[in-house]
Amino acid sequence: MLMRFYKTLFILSLLSLLQLLFTGCQTLSRTVASKLQANVSNSMYPASQSTNPILSQSPPTVDLSQYKSIHTRPHQNPDIAIAVAASGGGYRAANLTAGVLMGLEQITDPHLQGNLLHDVDYFSTVSGGGFGVGYYIASLKNFMQTHDQSGPFSPQFSFTNTMHEVLDDNPLDTDYTDKLFFDSNRNQEIERGFAASILKTKTGTLTLGDMFIPRSSPNLVTLPYWVSNSTIYQNAQIFPFTPAVLSKYGVNSYPYDNHAYPVTNYYNIPAAVGMTASASFPFALTPTTLGSNACVDKNNCYLQLLDGGLADNLGIYTALDLLKQDSAKTKILIVIDAYAGQDEPFSKQITPPSGSTLFWGVLGMGTNASRQIIKRHINSMAISQLCTNGTKKILVIYLDLENYALARSVRTNLFIPRIQQKLLLDIGQELVRNNSQFNQSLKPFLNPNSRIGLCRYEQ
Repeated sequence: MLMRFYKTLFILSLLSLLQLLFTGCQTLSRTVASKLQANVSNSMYPASQSTNPILSQSPPTVDLSQYKSIHTRPHQNPDIAIAVAASGGGYRAANLTAGVLMGLEQITDPHLQGNLLHDVDYFSTVSGGGFGVGYYIASLKNFMQTHDQSGPFSPQFSFTNTMHEVLDDNPLDTDYTDKLFFDSNRNQEIERGFAASILKTKTGTLTLGDMFIPRSSPNLVTLPYWVSNSTIYQNAQIFPFTPAVLSKYGVNSYPYDNHAYPVTNYYNIPAAVGMTASASFPFALTPTTLGSNACVDKNNCYLQLLDGGLADNLGIYTALDLLKQDSAKTKILIVIDAYAGQDEPFSKQITPPSGSTLFWGVLGMGTNASRQIIKRHINSMAISQLCTNGTKKILVIYLDLENYALARSVRTNLFIPRIQQKLLLDIGQELVRNNSQFNQSLKPFLNPNSRIGLCRYEQ
C-alpha cells in the first residue's frame, strides 16, 4: 500500500513537470519538431535507409482511391462530404469529443439522410480524440451486428442513448494510471485494454477492415472512414494509420496482445494498434514499434510511432486531405479542439522562468503557437485546400474550450473522475447547441441553392 502511495506521488510530481508537454498532447510544431528530431536521430538514433526515396521526401497520405467510395454507404447524400477532426488531450479530449458527437446527433435537416452525425464521412483523430471517435464507431458496428443492419441509419440507433446507458460503466474513464511510466509492458497492456473496452465489438475488436473497404471487395461500406494519426519518431512526419499507408511503408509486423504479429492482411490489423500509437506520448508510454521490409537493411528496419500531437495535435492536415480527395460538391469540416493551455499573455511572476519550467515551456511553445495560427487561419487553409476539383461550397466549424475554464482545468490523463466526465459530455453537447454556425449557417448552407460558403470561382 505504501509503495503504491509513493508510486502515485511520483507520477503526480512527474505529471506536473510534464504538464505543458501533455496539455492537449502537444509538444512541438511540425517545423521545430522536424529539425530537432533530425538532429537527435542522426547522432543518437541512426536512420535505416529506405528503399523508396519518396517515403522521406514526400511521405504518403491517405489515398482514398484505394477504397470504395464512402458515399456508397446506404442512405448517403453523395453531394455532401463531412469530416471531423478531433484533437488530443487524454480523457478530456475523449469525453469532449463524445459529447460533441452526441450534439451532432441532434441536428437534422431535409438535406441530410439521417442526422448530422450519421452523415459524417471521415474522422481524423489524435490521441484522446480518437478514443471518443473509436467508441462511437464500435458502438455503431455493434448495433448493426445486433440488429442485422446493412447500413447505420436506422432511427433505432442513438449514440446519445448508448452513452447514457453506459455512463456508470463508461470505457472512456478506465483508470490506466498504474500502467504509465513504470510498467515495462505498458503500451501492450493499454492497447489490450483499448481493444477490449473502447473498441470492443460483437466479434472481438474493431479492425481496419471494418472501416476501410478495398475497391475490389464485395463488402459494403457501412462505417465512416476513421484515421488515427501518430508521429514517426525518426523524421516527425504524420503517420495516418490506414491499410494503404501501412503497405506503402512496407510494414510487415505489429505489436498486439504481447506478441509481434506478422502482417498477412493489412485490413485485419486491430484499430487498437493505431489508436495506441496515436496516444503514445513520451515517457508515459513507449513508442509503438512496427517492423518493415522497406529498408536497404531489411533486418534492421522499424517505424517508431509516437503521439500524433507531435506533428499535428488537431488532426487538421489529414482531415483536409480526406475532404480534398472527395468528389462531393459541398464540404464541411468540424474541428473539436480540447486544448486546455493558457491563452493569457501575462505572468504573475516577476522572476523570469528558468530550469525545468523554462525547458518544458519552450518545448510546448511551438505547438501552442501553431494551434493559434491554425485557429486564426483555418478558413483560409480550407479555402485554399478544398476549393478545387469542382467543389462549390465549404463550411468550417471550430469548437474549443475557450469559454469553459472548468473544463480546461481537467488534466490530460488516462484517469478522470465521473463528475468531470459528465461535465465534458455536457459541454460537448452545449458547444454544438450554442454555436452560431450550427444555429444560423448550417441549414442554409446545406440548401444547394444558397450562396453561403461559395468558393470564389462560383461567386
